[in-house]
Amino acid sequence: MYDAQYYPGHEELRQYVNNNKHPSFDSFTLANLEKIAQWSTTIYTTDRDILFQTWFGRFTKLLRSQKPHLATRKLKLNKKLWTTVAEMRD
Repeated sequence: MYDAQYYPGHEELRQYVNNNKHPSFDSFTLANLEKIAQWSTTIYTTDRDILFQTWFGRFTKLLRSQKPHLATRKLKLNKKLWTTVAEMRD
């Protein structure tokens, strides 16, 4: 799993977290579906579960560092959405 501090989409994700009072991973994902697929080319897998885990981990890490007062919650994998990301990535 690609887990560098800076990765394609890092700045956009950081801005989203900082500019929204209550940032939502689902909202970010839906608004940036095609971009996430493009940014995910540095993640050397097409497995939807790993793509979801990677991006949710990135979101959670930024949320905790930028807005530690907000709680993070567990999310279930949206299979249809992340299958689409994986297919668009190819």
